[in-house]
Amino acid sequence: MQRGKSAFSADIVCQHLIQVDFNSIADQAQFHGSIQLRKIAHVDVSQVESCAQHVARTAPLIAQADEEYFLLNIQRQGSSLVRQDGREAKLVSGDMALYSSARRYELTFDAAFHRPC
Repeated sequence: MQRGKSAFSADIVCQHLIQVDFNSIADQAQFHGSIQLRKIAHVDVSQVESCAQHVARTAPLIAQADEEYFLLNIQRQGSSLVRQDGREAKLVSGDMALYSSARRYELTFDAAFHRPC
């Protein structure tokens, strides 16, 4: 069975960033994405560009984790919706949100986006 581009992208995110459930909203033929990673002192910095998708940090994934991380999402292009602990924030270009990997969260990108995180 051939795996789609979105499945490959999900593997990259889980391997290099954080374990999440990943669902592409975009058609497989139109799926695109890139991730750039770098380390600055003790801080991991990534820049993500992709198409519409939904990402969830679930309770089973949290239970498997050894460490807690705080993630700072800076929206550079497009928009996203961040949900954690019953709160939600709609981010547009220039907005940012801080959330914890130790608690469930969801990120929804309805269209193409660009964000360092």
